Amino acid sequence: MITIYDDQVSQVTTAKSLGVTIDNKLDWSSHIDELTKKVASDIGAIKRIRHLEQKPQDRAGRVLTYSNYDADAGHLFELLRWKNLASQQQIQRAIMVFKSLQGLAPDYLCSKFERRETA
Repeated sequence: MITIYDDQVSQVTTAKSLGVTIDNKLDWSSHIDELTKKVASDIGAIKRIRHLEQKPQDRAGRVLTYSNYDADAGHLFELLRWKNLASQQQIQRAIMVFKSLQGLAPDYLCSKFERRETA
């Protein structure tokens, strides 16, 4: 125990202040461990709901076309000239690869791809 202004203060190995966990050795390992657990938990939550990604877009298509809830979303997307999320993601990946090969992306991305002259 430490006494400060007649108050007893107990010594702890770690303390959290303003969202930062610090230990008695001024080491960041406990803070990093805590953040790692939170990020892993968030990634797990995203994985658990990944199959629900397309549903809001499907529903929006049905609402905009005044269709029934069981109408085929693929047909509605053709009517609206929309692309589903999987297609949009594939296009974004292709754009990223193109920019990386052209040197228009950050270095950490450009270094991941290599131009081949023949297939």
